[in-house]
Amino acid sequence: MSTHRAIPAVLGVFAVGFAATGCGAARSSLPSARARAAPAERTTGSFAWLSGGPAPGSWPRGAPLAAGRLSPPPGFVPLRGDPGSVSFERLDGRARIVGYLNATPRQGTETLADWPGFRVAHNAAEGDRQVRLIAAVTRRRIGGARASCVADRYRTRLSVYREVACLIVKPSGAAVVVGAAPPGAWAAQRPVLERAITGFAAS
Repeated sequence: MSTHRAIPAVLGVFAVGFAATGCGAARSSLPSARARAAPAERTTGSFAWLSGGPAPGSWPRGAPLAAGRLSPPPGFVPLRGDPGSVSFERLDGRARIVGYLNATPRQGTETLADWPGFRVAHNAAEGDRQVRLIAAVTRRRIGGARASCVADRYRTRLSVYREVACLIVKPSGAAVVVGAAPPGAWAAQRPVLERAITGFAAS
């Protein structure tokens, strides 16, 4: 990964690439396996959760970006990241990261059409291993936004992680929004991570 941040316990590598631009944005110099997607929506796997609306009113209001506002679920706290990005993390009772959210304005050449291939190539270029695309959707309409999303899995030096990463495009701008968790926490964190992503799209 491109950036290292020291945190307690064995999950330190989980923060590598999550606390910096590498998590959300894809650099224009990265390889972009361009997908030959048709103009219509393409889906592999289930992305029914993308029909969700704004984040619950009880959730804190995150800092706005040009493309939307990332509201953190309860229990998520702000995490310092690159200028222009917004990040949150959730820790367990042993101060280990069990959930992560990031929104970063689009900074590379990724598009709604090629997002699945681009994201996988980006993760591999960041140093992740055994990157596996689980499911993908392109050009899903969410209110006034369009989104292309991937669900993927990859291995760092210490462990394996699950991720949902979406490129969200609006008339006001575009951003990459990522929700991630270690496998043992994925089932518990997935609903709120997905709701935060759709909340960003609907904001």
